[in-house]
Amino acid sequence: MKKISVVKSAIHGRGLVAKEPIKKGEFIGTIKGPVMYKVNKTIKDTFSHPDWVGFKKNYWTDPLPPAKYLNHSCEANSGIKGTRTLHAVKDIKEGEEVTIDYSTTELDLNWFLDCQCSSKKCRNKVTSIQNLPKEVFNSYLPFVPTYNKTYYIKYCT
Repeated sequence: MKKISVVKSAIHGRGLVAKEPIKKGEFIGTIKGPVMYKVNKTIKDTFSHPDWVGFKKNYWTDPLPPAKYLNHSCEANSGIKGTRTLHAVKDIKEGEEVTIDYSTTELDLNWFLDCQCSSKKCRNKVTSIQNLPKEVFNSYLPFVPTYNKTYYIKYCT
């Protein structure tokens, strides 16, 4: 991820910031880390892996830095294509934090996050992809993990 750096985030903890402008559709980097398989059987299980990035039912990537610091925004400027490649959903300015919408990577119906993104379109509570409004889902296409995109189109529209 050559075009980003890790900095203190206005959203939460550390975050990723563009070192130079990134154009809509441009490849930002690969989310590297071990692939984890886990079936969440309890609410406690659901919240036991807060940094993982989902790409299929019961499959996540436990991201290594710098991707570990990818924060959520309800108006995300990046998304995942395939299973682990991060692309710009819209033009990203130099100095702007690179974010994803965690809803696009989560299929567990019990998962939620009290949102702190402060965007104009903040949903206040972030939940799994099944609850993502259709217009928001469509705004991220084609940059939603392949399995999650297929799942949403089949079961949520």
